[in-house]
Amino acid sequence: MKSNSCLHNRRFWVTAFLPAFVLTAFTMAHSQAVNVSTRNYNNQRTGANLSETILTTSNVNSSQFGKLFQNQVDDQVYAGLLYAAGLSIGGATRNVLYVATVNNTVYAFDADAAGAPLWQRNFNGAGRPTRNTEVGSACGAYRDFSGNIGIIGTPVIDASTNIMYFVTRTVEGSSTVQRLRAIDTRTGADRMSPVVISAPSFSPSLNNQ
Repeated sequence: MKSNSCLHNRRFWVTAFLPAFVLTAFTMAHSQAVNVSTRNYNNQRTGANLSETILTTSNVNSSQFGKLFQNQVDDQVYAGLLYAAGLSIGGATRNVLYVATVNNTVYAFDADAAGAPLWQRNFNGAGRPTRNTEVGSACGAYRDFSGNIGIIGTPVIDASTNIMYFVTRTVEGSSTVQRLRAIDTRTGADRMSPVVISAPSFSPSLNNQ
């Protein structure tokens, strides 16, 4: 199970279950939105929201903090959940939660109410997600994950362009293929063509010996 914290004007947390997520909220006061566009808030991975001015260990309690709703997704969630405030989707301004699953599916949910996704997209194409038993053979059993291991890294959102970047992992034929993808956070449509990630071939030079 993985979890990630997000904040907006109702002070909410999202916990990713297998395979669902639960939204819990703190209902004290409204404040400026804090977007979560990468894992642990920032590129330093500190996990610290330095804009927090209200929440304390004393006021987050059972009378003011609790479950709002739970939505289902199609597989396990290992990637951190992301949050964008005030995004225009479908002709309306919404606060949006992004969830990526190990089945290579990305969801955009309304952060303020339970319900169907604003959009969702699966990136398996003609392939299928790689499974944990299909990698790690050189190091023995691969036990960090169970089942599918499609999208496991937390995506990154560039708020200036409304582009989300992430890596998918699929089995196509007999090979595992990893692709860097860039999609529109408002629609899920491709903003750039996927790029296959592969290691360059290496031939040591005799001159370097």
